[in-house]
Amino acid sequence: MEYLQSLSDYLIKHITSKADLEAWAQDGELLFSPSVAEEGYELRYLCNFELSDVEIKPARLFMLIANWVQQYNPDRESQGLEAPLFFVEPLANNRYDLGVKMEFIEQMKFVEDANGEWLVGGKKKSLQSDFQQPFDADNAEQLIIFDGHSQDNGLHN
Repeated sequence: MEYLQSLSDYLIKHITSKADLEAWAQDGELLFSPSVAEEGYELRYLCNFELSDVEIKPARLFMLIANWVQQYNPDRESQGLEAPLFFVEPLANNRYDLGVKMEFIEQMKFVEDANGEWLVGGKKKSLQSDFQQPFDADNAEQLIIFDGHSQDNGLHN
């Protein structure tokens, strides 16, 4: 459940503490082909993120979630996933109870791995999620920028 973990980590890094965030998955579905088990499976699950009695403006939480979705789950619409749902309960002294619910689809596939724990088709394999961390250019060892126009190969009309 890489999407659940990633968004939890993102919220903890940018807006709240681990102690103030409750995150869990529910209503999960495990979808697979019984005749072709070596293909892996698909997970569909609803993630809940709740913050209780926090001094966080709802708009700030929603903007962070929108930012995370753009980076980590941009294909939501093509996957047929609904927009995130939320609740806001204003409390005293500019504090809130906040919650967001989001559905995710995660593909789990077998990949060859000499240290894998599964023997599939006579080969050792590991399970791997389709979740991908976006490329972090700020922490890259070397970033080469290629400009196809100014570095043309000489083929002109």
